[in-house]
Amino acid sequence: LTASVSVKNTIKNSISNNFIATLPGAKNADEHILYTAHWDHLGTDLSKEGDQIYNGAVDNATGTAALIEVAEAFAKLPQTPNRSISFLAVTAEEQGLLGSKFYAANPIIPANKTVANINMDALNVNGKSKDVAVYGLGQSELDDYLSRASVKQDRIISGDPRPAAGIYYRSDHFAFANIGVPALYAKGGAQPADEQTAELRKHLDPKLKKCYHGLCDEYSEEWDLSGAVQDMQLFFDIGYELSNDGQWPNWSKTSEFKRQ
Repeated sequence: LTASVSVKNTIKNSISNNFIATLPGAKNADEHILYTAHWDHLGTDLSKEGDQIYNGAVDNATGTAALIEVAEAFAKLPQTPNRSISFLAVTAEEQGLLGSKFYAANPIIPANKTVANINMDALNVNGKSKDVAVYGLGQSELDDYLSRASVKQDRIISGDPRPAAGIYYRSDHFAFANIGVPALYAKGGAQPADEQTAELRKHLDPKLKKCYHGLCDEYSEEWDLSGAVQDMQLFFDIGYELSNDGQWPNWSKTSEFKRQ
């Protein structure tokens, strides 16, 4: 069979911005722990009847809110951490990690002064978990920091729930890994903390799955944000330890991101 095909399309250029803020460190201000979350979503679909707005409440208003909350927690510390803590809200993640790729190619903070990246993308809204899912488990020594923080909450590390999906390569931390910065992407896992949470997840999880990248990804009174709070505490504890211990986490020997 042979075919002749012509395609007509239009290109619309637009401008969108990343946003960065820094809490300067008390001793090693040139060394930064970098928290990230993407603030964009899919915009609008004017061809739809009724609701036309992709609000992106879970993906990724939860991560953006976490970025603000973690920043506030660091700002309220009675003593400033030794290293600087920076917070980067990146744009155009849904269009192919464009915001984080642009930052990685044009960094405000040099890669060799970025101690680690902690990425927050789509936090749990279905209650607390006994476990912590780590996408890209084994990539770097940041797993050790996460393990210590998890012990404080009596939680276990369960690893990547969907390794075949390659999720470690599909969110903003990937851009930082590509320039040699150890990057962590973790969130509450699939094991509910108690029976009440298990019951909530039975009817809430199918709705969340259906609304992924959908118009119905909106805030709901059914949400239980205690799991998101639990995970934000983990992310804070990791950054706090990194900001004061003076260590530089390494990539594992088997990681494809390890630099010689």
